[in-house]
Amino acid sequence: MKVALNDFVRRQTPSSPYSHFKQGDMGSLLKRVQEGYDHAFANFEHPPKPEQGVLKIWLDPEGFYTPVVDLRDYHEGEYELHATFKARQKGENPFVKVRAIAPKQPATYVKAILYSHNRLKVDNENSTDASWEVISVNAVNQLDEELPTPVAMARNFLGLIGGTKTDYTAREFAQAIMYWSTRVMAQPDK
Repeated sequence: MKVALNDFVRRQTPSSPYSHFKQGDMGSLLKRVQEGYDHAFANFEHPPKPEQGVLKIWLDPEGFYTPVVDLRDYHEGEYELHATFKARQKGENPFVKVRAIAPKQPATYVKAILYSHNRLKVDNENSTDASWEVISVNAVNQLDEELPTPVAMARNFLGLIGGTKTDYTAREFAQAIMYWSTRVMAQPDK
């Protein structure tokens, strides 16, 4: 099954506040995800069908960097925190983002998030005609599932522009609020 990169994942570069692969090498990223997909489903008689909507595939973390800064490890004066009020992309509502001026760290765990062509096509968010598109690469330093930010969850839950309609429980919202109350994303450049 063919996998491609969605335009949304292309924002994940070394100078961005997001997880990234090596020096922003998108060709190598695509190869790594395709290999991860092929390996994950090599022994399946019937691999996942695009109608299922979302796939999460674990990848070898070599060469990936995480932007998550755990402020519980913070020493006074170690990081500058900066707040901005802006949208992620054109057409979305702006919101407050707090970032730490800090370098990204090598990741220990990496998961590629793929959306099916059918799911992306509903809101005209597909970038290719591939069966699956990589929309995000989440690099972290803990094995526990990293929760989306509460703002991302709300965007998804409410079906706002830039979100993908998803239902969450009150417990999932509360866990995300607690998780992100002690963490921020790194912003490598001021």
